[in-house]
Amino acid sequence: MVELLPQIDPKDTAPLYLQLYKYIKSEIEKGSIEKGEKLPSIRNLSDKLGISITTVRTAYDQLMMEGYIQSRDKSGYYVEEVSPLMETKIQTLKKNSTPSGDFQKEEAIYDHGCFDFIKWKKCLVSTLTHDGDKLLSEADFQGEAEFREEIRKYIFQARGAEADIENIVIGAGTQQVINILTAILKNLGKNRIGFENPGYMLSELIFRNQGFVAKDLELDKEGLILGESAKNLDLLYVSPNHQFPTGIVMSASRRTKLLSWAIKADGYIIEDDYDSELRYFGRPIPSLKAMDKNDRVIHIGSFSSTLLPSIRISYLVLPDKLGQVYKEIKSSYSQGISKVDQLTLCRFMKEGHYQRHIKRIRRLYSEKSGQMSDYMLKNYPNDTKIISNTSGLFMIVEFLFEKTEEEIVRAFGKHGVKATAYKSYVKSEYRPQNPRILIYFYNIKTDKLKSIIKTLIKELGNKAKPADKILKT
Repeated sequence: MVELLPQIDPKDTAPLYLQLYKYIKSEIEKGSIEKGEKLPSIRNLSDKLGISITTVRTAYDQLMMEGYIQSRDKSGYYVEEVSPLMETKIQTLKKNSTPSGDFQKEEAIYDHGCFDFIKWKKCLVSTLTHDGDKLLSEADFQGEAEFREEIRKYIFQARGAEADIENIVIGAGTQQVINILTAILKNLGKNRIGFENPGYMLSELIFRNQGFVAKDLELDKEGLILGESAKNLDLLYVSPNHQFPTGIVMSASRRTKLLSWAIKADGYIIEDDYDSELRYFGRPIPSLKAMDKNDRVIHIGSFSSTLLPSIRISYLVLPDKLGQVYKEIKSSYSQGISKVDQLTLCRFMKEGHYQRHIKRIRRLYSEKSGQMSDYMLKNYPNDTKIISNTSGLFMIVEFLFEKTEEEIVRAFGKHGVKATAYKSYVKSEYRPQNPRILIYFYNIKTDKLKSIIKTLIKELGNKAKPADKILKT
């Protein structure tokens, strides 16, 4: 059994479980703790370090969620295979430099209580009052410098990734930033790209329309499979923290393989981080960009999933080499977001409102997802199966009776519930044993969930009587 000697500091501002998690994760990534080695039991480590059992369990749970360790029944916790990260000598990015000069997954109608319009209005008024001089000139092609600085700080704090604001590019939605990215990649001669299957087809469509050669790559429970099908590619497009639509979290082992592939292939990985903040169990999974030691990950982030769909603001975090190319071509692209919107969101973030907003909607949507899942599991265990419900604005449910996915989607739509067929995201032959549906719960009031699900199951042909007494209202 491996000996763990973390330096746990009770005076540190970071929670104790996070200090322990980061220590073990770092030791595994460096290869100091090897595959198959057994970790101390939760109680043993708790006694040794003088910290609570809950603290150790929380750290272990997060490591399991990210694929660093596994739990074996009646045996303990063991380290999974995670290749030590290769590192090459690259130019150090300046973290605090100052500059010299959507596609959405679905069009959403959000819960009316999810956004603080009063705080937003105050930030808007403050921008108009105090930033009048800035509003008299045109917006920066790349996005306002102070807004890029707030994004830089946010992705470091929330996603664990470092960036230079000179390499952050802001655009009016994911569609615009992807179009800018295709121009940069063409300039570098990178035009063969692999996409996840199943996956979000509209992102792939943009690349195909720009003349890129696209190939669909299969998934397993650990994420994207790198095999013969990935041969001759120089780009990969992935959503490792909440794969769309499966909900798969890419394992740590698979992430390191992707990063190693990028170095060997002289390629780049495009990380679509579309709703990573909306994770309902454990802390958010660190971004792939945070693991990147060789400047090979292009990070795409968006505020549309976490704020409002009408706020179409997305951004790229480019590797240094791509950032240099962007500077040569950026004058060809106008800035599609007004200075007012940029500076208002900048102030909204600077004053801490955005971070509090994330916590609020995470709690709200976690409650909705949990109530919907509990009701189905407790009342209709023979008719439904929950496939994914741990993050994002939707859950995936498998229906265990003879209906087509289209019929079920229509039934949900009649009751004002947004739903889509799983097969609409599959790009190869698809023969499911049972229909799978993506059910969006963002616009459903919690007190309506039970009655809607009860009615839907009845309409879809269920004969069993719901066990209403099991779930108290």
